[in-house]
Amino acid sequence: MIKLITQRLIVREYHSKDILLHHKLISDPEVMYYMQEVFSHSYDESVENLEFAIKESEKADRTSIFLVIANKKTKEYMGGIGYEVISKCPLGKQVEIGFFLYPKYQGQGYAKEAFLALQNYAFTKGDVYRINGTCISENKNSKFLMLSSGMIKEAYLKGVQWHFGKLKSRYLFRLLKNEWEKL
Repeated sequence: MIKLITQRLIVREYHSKDILLHHKLISDPEVMYYMQEVFSHSYDESVENLEFAIKESEKADRTSIFLVIANKKTKEYMGGIGYEVISKCPLGKQVEIGFFLYPKYQGQGYAKEAFLALQNYAFTKGDVYRINGTCISENKNSKFLMLSSGMIKEAYLKGVQWHFGKLKSRYLFRLLKNEWEKL
């Protein structure tokens, strides 16, 4: 079981009791605007999403880590963060990270705090050698978070994704373990 504790947060595994707040978050069109692949169209979809996260947490060789971002003092559910393994090699795992918060918690450094804690876990305990991040180019908050967390902009893919009736561009970011060790 993963439980990361920071100055203001507990970043922990999902539990079945999280379903109502999890559903409210991932079915919110504003919160999930840039994460349509996770957006839930129904309560049943949200249950499936949560059950998948819980089942992954029980595996010995996990391919996904999905965690709740919670307030350390109040234990309030604030959002989610995690990564998925996209490949393995003798150096370890390459993963892609993602995160989302309720709007009332955005812009206060909570996502960065959770992001840095997950980076630390990935590189010190998760057998990760490379973290990838990506965002639609107009998502300035995600771009800023990744850059301010030490990630390096690796590519700009022009006109690569259809998103809400428009062709949009994406940024790709990376952080290698040896780069992270120098931060």
